[in-house]
Amino acid sequence: MAFAVLDRPVDRVSALLDSPATYHPRSSLTTRSFWKNGVLMACVDACVCFFVPLYGLGSLGGGGRHSRGARADASAVDVYSLGKAVFVALLGCVTLEVALVSRFWTPLFVFVLLGSYALVFPFQIGYAALLQAKGTADAAQNGAALAIFSSPRFWLVCLLCAFGTFGHRLAERGFVWLFKPQDNMILQEMERDSEKEEEEREKEKKEERKRKEVGASVA
Repeated sequence: MAFAVLDRPVDRVSALLDSPATYHPRSSLTTRSFWKNGVLMACVDACVCFFVPLYGLGSLGGGGRHSRGARADASAVDVYSLGKAVFVALLGCVTLEVALVSRFWTPLFVFVLLGSYALVFPFQIGYAALLQAKGTADAAQNGAALAIFSSPRFWLVCLLCAFGTFGHRLAERGFVWLFKPQDNMILQEMERDSEKEEEEREKEKKEERKRKEVGASVA
Protein backbone atom coordinates (compact mmCIF):
# COMPACT_ATOMS: atom_id res chain seq x y z
CA MET A 1 0.00 0.00 0.00
CA ALA A 2 2.86 2.38 0.83
CA PHE A 3 4.44 1.59 -2.54
CA ALA A 4 1.19 2.37 -4.39
CA VAL A 5 0.71 5.64 -2.50
CA LEU A 6 4.26 6.99 -2.45
CA ASP A 7 5.68 5.85 -5.77
CA ARG A 8 5.77 8.27 -8.70
CA PRO A 9 7.88 8.51 -11.85
CA VAL A 10 9.75 11.73 -10.99
CA ASP A 11 10.42 13.94 -7.99
CA ARG A 12 8.78 17.13 -9.24
CA VAL A 13 5.41 17.40 -10.91
CA SER A 14 6.77 20.15 -13.16
CA ALA A 15 8.91 17.54 -14.93
CA LEU A 16 5.75 15.73 -15.99
CA LEU A 17 4.10 18.96 -17.09
CA ASP A 18 7.11 19.79 -19.21
CA SER A 19 6.83 16.44 -21.01
CA PRO A 20 3.16 15.81 -21.81
CA ALA A 21 4.10 13.10 -24.30
CA THR A 22 4.29 10.64 -21.42
CA TYR A 23 0.50 10.81 -21.16
CA HIS A 24 -0.10 9.54 -24.67
CA PRO A 25 -2.21 6.37 -24.51
CA ARG A 26 -0.20 3.19 -24.92
CA SER A 27 -0.62 -0.41 -23.83
CA SER A 28 2.26 -1.89 -21.86
CA LEU A 29 0.31 -5.09 -21.19
CA THR A 30 0.62 -7.05 -24.40
CA THR A 31 -0.01 -10.75 -24.91
CA ARG A 32 3.72 -11.39 -25.02
CA SER A 33 4.47 -9.44 -21.85
CA PHE A 34 1.56 -11.13 -20.06
CA TRP A 35 2.81 -14.64 -20.74
CA LYS A 36 6.46 -13.70 -20.22
CA ASN A 37 6.26 -11.56 -17.06
CA GLY A 38 2.91 -12.58 -15.63
CA VAL A 39 3.06 -16.35 -16.13
CA LEU A 40 6.50 -17.66 -17.14
CA MET A 41 8.63 -15.54 -14.79
CA ALA A 42 6.13 -16.05 -11.96
CA CYS A 43 6.41 -19.82 -12.38
CA VAL A 44 10.22 -19.63 -12.46
CA ASP A 45 10.35 -17.51 -9.30
CA ALA A 46 7.86 -19.78 -7.55
CA CYS A 47 9.94 -22.84 -8.41
CA VAL A 48 13.10 -21.17 -7.13
CA CYS A 49 11.46 -20.13 -3.85
CA PHE A 50 10.11 -23.64 -3.29
CA PHE A 51 12.67 -26.09 -4.57
CA VAL A 52 15.77 -24.27 -3.27
CA PRO A 53 14.51 -24.42 0.36
CA LEU A 54 13.18 -27.93 -0.20
CA TYR A 55 16.52 -29.40 -1.29
CA GLY A 56 18.70 -26.91 0.59
CA LEU A 57 17.11 -27.57 3.97
CA GLY A 58 16.16 -31.18 3.30
CA SER A 59 19.80 -32.23 3.30
CA LEU A 60 20.26 -31.31 6.92
CA GLY A 61 19.43 -34.76 8.12
CA GLY A 62 17.76 -35.71 11.38
CA GLY A 63 14.27 -36.87 12.10
CA GLY A 64 12.45 -33.82 10.84
CA ARG A 65 11.17 -32.81 14.28
CA HIS A 66 11.56 -29.46 16.00
CA SER A 67 10.47 -30.55 19.46
CA ARG A 68 12.27 -29.31 22.51
CA GLY A 69 15.76 -30.70 22.76
CA ALA A 70 16.09 -31.52 19.06
CA ARG A 71 19.13 -30.31 17.19
CA ALA A 72 18.49 -26.99 15.42
CA ASP A 73 20.35 -28.07 12.28
CA ALA A 74 18.27 -31.20 12.04
CA SER A 75 14.92 -29.55 12.56
CA ALA A 76 14.38 -27.65 9.33
CA VAL A 77 13.25 -30.64 7.28
CA ASP A 78 9.63 -31.04 8.39
CA VAL A 79 6.77 -29.51 6.46
CA TYR A 80 6.14 -26.70 8.96
CA SER A 81 9.74 -25.49 9.01
CA LEU A 82 9.94 -25.82 5.25
CA GLY A 83 6.80 -23.73 4.87
CA LYS A 84 8.24 -20.96 7.03
CA ALA A 85 11.50 -21.00 5.09
CA VAL A 86 9.65 -20.77 1.77
CA PHE A 87 7.56 -17.88 3.10
CA VAL A 88 10.58 -15.90 4.31
CA ALA A 89 12.44 -16.51 1.05
CA LEU A 90 9.42 -15.48 -1.00
CA LEU A 91 8.88 -12.36 1.10
CA GLY A 92 12.51 -11.37 0.57
CA CYS A 93 12.19 -11.82 -3.20
CA VAL A 94 9.03 -9.70 -3.27
CA THR A 95 10.75 -6.99 -1.20
CA LEU A 96 13.67 -6.88 -3.64
CA GLU A 97 11.25 -6.72 -6.57
CA VAL A 98 9.44 -3.74 -5.04
CA ALA A 99 12.78 -2.04 -4.45
CA LEU A 100 13.76 -2.66 -8.07
CA VAL A 101 10.62 -1.24 -9.69
CA SER A 102 10.22 1.68 -7.29
CA ARG A 103 10.93 5.00 -8.99
CA PHE A 104 10.68 7.43 -6.07
CA TRP A 105 12.50 6.83 -2.78
CA THR A 106 11.70 8.60 0.47
CA PRO A 107 12.78 7.86 4.08
CA LEU A 108 9.23 6.73 4.85
CA PHE A 109 9.23 4.31 1.93
CA VAL A 110 12.61 2.86 2.93
CA PHE A 111 11.38 2.39 6.51
CA VAL A 112 8.18 0.63 5.41
CA LEU A 113 10.02 -1.51 2.84
CA LEU A 114 12.66 -2.77 5.26
CA GLY A 115 10.23 -3.03 8.17
CA SER A 116 7.76 -5.14 6.20
CA TYR A 117 10.48 -7.76 5.71
CA ALA A 118 12.21 -7.53 9.07
CA LEU A 119 8.94 -7.80 10.98
CA VAL A 120 8.45 -11.44 9.96
CA PHE A 121 11.31 -12.64 12.19
CA PRO A 122 10.20 -11.27 15.59
CA PHE A 123 6.60 -12.10 14.72
CA GLN A 124 7.35 -15.77 14.06
CA ILE A 125 9.39 -16.12 17.24
CA GLY A 126 7.05 -14.02 19.37
CA TYR A 127 3.92 -15.82 18.21
CA ALA A 128 5.42 -19.23 18.99
CA ALA A 129 6.55 -17.98 22.42
CA LEU A 130 3.05 -16.67 23.10
CA LEU A 131 1.51 -20.04 22.28
CA GLN A 132 3.98 -21.81 24.53
CA ALA A 133 3.27 -19.36 27.36
CA LYS A 134 -0.45 -20.09 27.02
CA GLY A 135 0.22 -23.82 26.98
CA THR A 136 -1.14 -24.27 23.47
CA ALA A 137 0.43 -27.15 21.56
CA ASP A 138 0.84 -26.27 17.90
CA ALA A 139 3.18 -28.40 15.83
CA ALA A 140 3.38 -25.70 13.16
CA GLN A 141 4.71 -23.10 15.60
CA ASN A 142 6.45 -24.59 18.63
CA GLY A 143 10.17 -24.36 17.99
CA ALA A 144 9.95 -24.20 14.20
CA ALA A 145 10.98 -20.57 13.82
CA LEU A 146 13.90 -20.78 16.25
CA ALA A 147 15.06 -23.98 14.60
CA ILE A 148 15.32 -22.61 11.07
CA PHE A 149 16.52 -19.13 12.08
CA SER A 150 19.43 -20.69 13.98
CA SER A 151 20.49 -22.77 10.99
CA PRO A 152 23.14 -21.29 8.65
CA ARG A 153 21.59 -23.24 5.79
CA PHE A 154 18.40 -21.22 6.14
CA TRP A 155 20.21 -17.92 5.54
CA LEU A 156 22.14 -19.44 2.64
CA VAL A 157 18.86 -20.61 1.13
CA CYS A 158 17.39 -17.11 1.44
CA LEU A 159 20.43 -15.64 -0.33
CA LEU A 160 20.23 -18.22 -3.11
CA CYS A 161 16.53 -17.52 -3.63
CA ALA A 162 17.20 -13.79 -3.75
CA PHE A 163 19.99 -14.22 -6.32
CA GLY A 164 17.93 -16.66 -8.34
CA THR A 165 14.89 -14.40 -8.64
CA PHE A 166 16.32 -10.90 -8.32
CA GLY A 167 19.47 -11.46 -10.37
CA HIS A 168 17.83 -11.97 -13.76
CA ARG A 169 15.35 -9.15 -13.14
CA LEU A 170 18.19 -6.79 -12.26
CA ALA A 171 20.03 -7.79 -15.45
CA GLU A 172 16.88 -7.27 -17.51
CA ARG A 173 16.28 -3.89 -15.86
CA GLY A 174 19.85 -2.82 -16.57
CA PHE A 175 19.53 -3.83 -20.22
CA VAL A 176 16.31 -1.81 -20.57
CA TRP A 177 17.90 1.18 -18.85
CA LEU A 178 20.94 1.14 -21.14
CA PHE A 179 19.47 0.20 -24.51
CA LYS A 180 15.67 0.57 -24.38
CA PRO A 181 14.93 3.26 -21.77
CA GLN A 182 11.32 3.88 -20.88
CA ASP A 183 9.76 7.35 -20.83
CA ASN A 184 9.94 7.65 -17.04
CA MET A 185 13.64 6.68 -17.09
CA ILE A 186 14.37 9.45 -19.60
CA LEU A 187 12.38 11.89 -17.48
CA GLN A 188 14.39 10.96 -14.41
CA GLU A 189 17.64 11.68 -16.23
CA MET A 190 16.28 14.97 -17.55
CA GLU A 191 15.19 15.93 -14.06
CA ARG A 192 18.61 15.15 -12.62
CA ASP A 193 20.25 17.26 -15.33
CA SER A 194 17.92 20.17 -14.65
CA GLU A 195 18.58 19.91 -10.91
CA LYS A 196 22.33 20.05 -11.54
CA GLU A 197 21.90 23.09 -13.77
CA GLU A 198 19.80 24.83 -11.12
CA GLU A 199 22.41 24.06 -8.46
CA GLU A 200 25.15 25.49 -10.65
CA ARG A 201 23.13 28.64 -11.35
CA GLU A 202 22.39 29.04 -7.65
CA LYS A 203 26.06 28.58 -6.86
CA GLU A 204 27.03 31.24 -9.41
CA LYS A 205 24.47 33.65 -7.93
CA LYS A 206 25.90 33.14 -4.44
CA GLU A 207 29.44 33.72 -5.69
CA GLU A 208 28.30 36.86 -7.51
CA ARG A 209 26.66 38.18 -4.35
CA LYS A 210 29.82 37.48 -2.37
CA ARG A 211 31.94 39.38 -4.90
CA LYS A 212 29.58 42.34 -4.74
CA GLU A 213 29.66 42.33 -0.95
CA VAL A 214 33.45 42.18 -0.96
CA GLY A 215 33.63 45.02 -3.50
CA ALA A 216 31.18 47.14 -1.47
CA SER A 217 33.17 46.59 1.76
CA VAL A 218 36.44 47.54 0.01
CA ALA A 219 34.87 50.70 -1.44
